[in-house]
Amino acid sequence: MRPPQSAIVDARDEVCPVPLTLAEARLPGLLPGDELIVLCTDPAAPIDFEAWCLANGHNYLGVTEKPTWSEIKLRVASQGPMQSGC
Repeated sequence: MRPPQSAIVDARDEVCPVPLTLAEARLPGLLPGDELIVLCTDPAAPIDFEAWCLANGHNYLGVTEKPTWSEIKLRVASQGPMQSGC
């Protein structure tokens, strides 16, 4: 068993639903317990990701505001069917 890993999705300059779509596309390469970091400039993305995580069983770890973007972190749960968030 490997230790948890992190992956980054760069969704800066994209608006909903593209950040969620890019995050969903990255999930198949991750295992439960891995961390996904999404870089976004869409001001609604933190709200969208929190709802999306709740709907899909992932753990929303929060958002860190950077000078020109947000860094959203989540912990991957099991890979069940996905529900869109927008």
